[in-house]
Amino acid sequence: MAADDRVKGGAALELFMWGPAYNLPSFDPFCLSAAAYLQLAEVTWVVNECNNAGVSPRGELPMLRDSLLEPVVTTSKIIAHLKKKGYDLDQHLSATEAAECLAFTGLVEDKLHDALLFSWWLEAKNVMKSTRPTISKSLRGWAGFRVPSQLQKKAEARLKRYRTVTYKGKETNEIYVLVREWYKALANKLGEQPYFFGSRPSSLDAVVFGHLALHCIPSLAEPTLFSILTFEFPTLYAYCERMREDLFGAPLRASANHGASWILGDIVRSPMVYMRTVFSPAAGKKEKSVEERRAEVGTWMSVVGAVGFFVGYIFYSGIVRIEIGDGDGDGNVDVDVDGEEGGGWQDADAHNDHNTE
Repeated sequence: MAADDRVKGGAALELFMWGPAYNLPSFDPFCLSAAAYLQLAEVTWVVNECNNAGVSPRGELPMLRDSLLEPVVTTSKIIAHLKKKGYDLDQHLSATEAAECLAFTGLVEDKLHDALLFSWWLEAKNVMKSTRPTISKSLRGWAGFRVPSQLQKKAEARLKRYRTVTYKGKETNEIYVLVREWYKALANKLGEQPYFFGSRPSSLDAVVFGHLALHCIPSLAEPTLFSILTFEFPTLYAYCERMREDLFGAPLRASANHGASWILGDIVRSPMVYMRTVFSPAAGKKEKSVEERRAEVGTWMSVVGAVGFFVGYIFYSGIVRIEIGDGDGDGNVDVDVDGEEGGGWQDADAHNDHNTE
């Protein structure tokens, strides 16, 4: 994003989310849902593309920062927070429609998310030729190597329950049979309406678009979900394309905090939040699984490595020189910082400032 698009100060809400991919603001469906809700509700907001979920007090994205209030984490809590502020897309729904909205939201965030994870992380061709390289490119530095591996491991563990079945004389994973039922339920609900509950958008529209938009990717090595949508459920595909253009046809406004040094990643942006996350876990937090502990170790190794690289760069480039005094006999170490009036350190920050598109 261009620097001219950044918003400085003001009362704009700031959404922290994983970065862009596939001509969408984020490669993560939950981040995309939160962004879609903000757009549909016509909220004044800015985006902060993250490289590390450590900026969040829960280690999850998306996260909404609203002035000095405690950050709001996860899509459902962000939507609930926005409703309390008066941005309620569901206020026109009847009690029955509200119940339907909740049920369909659960279907999308659970079942359709499974279908996306299977397509992205269990289809070997997609993993090697599409998903991993695309997400790696969206991230900065070592996160491009670490995050895709973490996402793949989580997907593999989550999707073990799905089996190989025979469908129309061909062997396929049952998720591609089930996803047709899930698409059909959504297509029947949408009908010929512009939105799922008529002429006005609801939170369901934000959630459905956030997930389905990532099913509509024709450039995958194995675009199975795209093929099913376009040939069997064209109204859903047309809905996603219209929503994409309406909501994200123009570039989003970037936060003034966007573009911190890629070496230290998002820890630079919010060090106190990150340290609190690591050293002050919430009371009553459930015991971490083996996979979560391994992921945490990987995160710490990345942080230590990044700091080591940063320190090495400082000395290698001559920004800091350590000289041992040879005449005073006291063994003191003198640290000399090059550059007048902060020039050395400021130049280093400018050199390492990296901004993703």
